[in-house]
Amino acid sequence: MHWRNIDLDAGPIAVASAEHAKGAVQIKQTKSGHTQTLALSMGTITQLRVRHAAQAAKLPLLGTALTDENPVVAQYDGRPLKCRGLTH
Repeated sequence: MHWRNIDLDAGPIAVASAEHAKGAVQIKQTKSGHTQTLALSMGTITQLRVRHAAQAAKLPLLGTALTDENPVVAQYDGRPLKCRGLTH
């Protein structure tokens, strides 16, 4: 999931599927072909804001900037985590 999928003011997220293929993360639509929208609790929104602020502060130190294209859960340098790392 990328930051563009989350509204940190209102709280809903737009869910898309992630698929691991040949060592890379490829984003595709949901199985239904429609974006699924989920509401978030205020606690979750608060934690996402903290995460967003931390990434925004850290990434410039590594020579890059946080954008809406960055993944929410990422490696230390902002690159997407490999799917294998999320399941093992």
